[in-house]
Amino acid sequence: MSIETLISEELEAKRKIEEAKKEAQKIIEEAKRKAEQILASASDPKRIQEYVSEKEDEYKEEAEELRKKYEEQLKRLKEFPEPKIKEAAELILKEVLKFE
Repeated sequence: MSIETLISEELEAKRKIEEAKKEAQKIIEEAKRKAEQILASASDPKRIQEYVSEKEDEYKEEAEELRKKYEEQLKRLKEFPEPKIKEAAELILKEVLKFE
């Protein structure tokens, strides 16, 4: 191998290294830009308030559904005749606790 060939290959390797450095720098800059964008949106008080408000609405709806469900169960329990409840309680005491 001649000295000219070695010099040529060395120059080519240096060129490729420089290209790789430039490409790496572009990737790093893009990643930083995206990170800053994410941080900016995460720290945006308006967006946070919108998110909190949205979640509050969701949870209020869920709470209302649960309230209706339990009100319906309570209504059915109140409709159950009291003598039947006493009879069931006595049966439980007799059978489960062996209490008379």
